[in-house]
Amino acid sequence: MYKMNMEINPSEYKVLIVDDVISNVLLLKVLLTNEKFNIVTAGNGTQALEQVKKEKPDLVLLDVMMPDISGFEVAQQMKADPEMSEIPIIFLTALNSTADIVKGFQVGGNDFISKPFNKEELIIRVTHQISLVAAKRIIVAQTEELRKTIMGRDKLYSVIAHDLRSPMGSIKMVLNMLILNLPSETIGEEMYELLTMANQTTEDVFSLLDNLLKWTKSQIGKLKVVYQDINMVEVVEGVSEIFTMVAGLKNIKIVQEYLHSYKKCKKYCEAIECTICKYSITMSKKLLRESEKDFRSFFHDNRMLAERAFYC
Repeated sequence: MYKMNMEINPSEYKVLIVDDVISNVLLLKVLLTNEKFNIVTAGNGTQALEQVKKEKPDLVLLDVMMPDISGFEVAQQMKADPEMSEIPIIFLTALNSTADIVKGFQVGGNDFISKPFNKEELIIRVTHQISLVAAKRIIVAQTEELRKTIMGRDKLYSVIAHDLRSPMGSIKMVLNMLILNLPSETIGEEMYELLTMANQTTEDVFSLLDNLLKWTKSQIGKLKVVYQDINMVEVVEGVSEIFTMVAGLKNIKIVQEYLHSYKKCKKYCEAIECTICKYSITMSKKLLRESEKDFRSFFHDNRMLAERAFYC
């Protein structure tokens, strides 16, 4: 067992040795077999590609100078194939120029071992790459486990929200009927107030459960999105009406002006006609001096963007 960043069991990993020199293949095979790695071999580039598809090794030790296809070309073909692109490659080569090393990394190599190689260096570099492979497998497995856990949680939330929403809806209906049929004169002010509070609490809980159910459905992909056209002017008018009351408490007057035109909304998507809403805020000079601080506070508190104009 070797400990780089983590412990690995070499017998669980397969290494493909590719070299056109038989003596090199035999030497590498002996060294790595002694370390308990599973070994497969290939004598040229063509055989290497066939062995990768057949054996699906965890690491490839790849000679660069070969008669049919060079190691660089083999690496390029591997990285172009989705089934082989994730397999790490260590180049075995007598080429040690900067240009050759750069090219090796450009075509997808993960490391280099120079010939003639040192036994300890070979073992360390191979073990390091296998450790990275093992770490990646753990990450993938844990990610999948986390995904399943989240899906299970979301399904549980959906069941809880669904099962609680039905009885809560029934309680809500009963309380609504009681409020409609039992005026305060009949049951007294205190009892009517308690009934009203219970009804409001039930409404809030029902709304919470409804939102929770919709959220869980969206998380597990069961919520169907229905797109609808809206009138942007009506939306702006509704928002303005709400904030006008708050603004009035601070001596701020909100005035709306609408300029209807049909221009393409470049900011969001092409070929969509929209209404440009010119939203201006007017204040007298006196109010501006007296209420400048309140004016800024009002828009900060309500997270509105105080601009002279904005587009839908």
